[in-house]
Amino acid sequence: MITLNILPNKIKKELKIKLIYISLKNILSVLIINICLYAILFLIIMQILSSYYIETIKNTTSITKKGENYEKQVQLINNKIKIAEEIQKDKINWSYLLIFLSSNAPSGISIKNLSVNSEKNNIIISGNAIKRENLLAYKKIIKNNEIFNNVSFPIQNILEKENINFTITAKINNYEFKEKLK
Repeated sequence: MITLNILPNKIKKELKIKLIYISLKNILSVLIINICLYAILFLIIMQILSSYYIETIKNTTSITKKGENYEKQVQLINNKIKIAEEIQKDKINWSYLLIFLSSNAPSGISIKNLSVNSEKNNIIISGNAIKRENLLAYKKIIKNNEIFNNVSFPIQNILEKENINFTITAKINNYEFKEKLK
């Protein structure tokens, strides 16, 4: 088979240009379709990322609010701890004084009333002594302790020999009973 090309050159050129035009048209249309598909895909991905971003912002905001609540609670607790420390700093441990007064009381001495005025630094001990000797021994113990000074012992305390209702008053030098009353 023989192929003959009997078309004139001008038509050949036009056909070539038409073929190039159709090829370019096809390439450009494929390219435009691809660009449109990528644009649609990009918009969909952008919407998804936007929704994730909004969700993340909401979560971060709620975490931040919770963190602020926790921070406020921590500050409140710290304030309460500071108040408790202030109260404990100024506290007086009365139990050591009570232990000292009761354990050093000779037999026959019973303490009925104990009154302490920490503002005036004085103490009043009232009680009952079976014998005068017991009461004098107790007075000596209180008078010789460095916690107390100006021990006042009314004379009526020793007027009777037995079954004596007594009152002893004294000034308190300091309130560090634990070390001083051993």
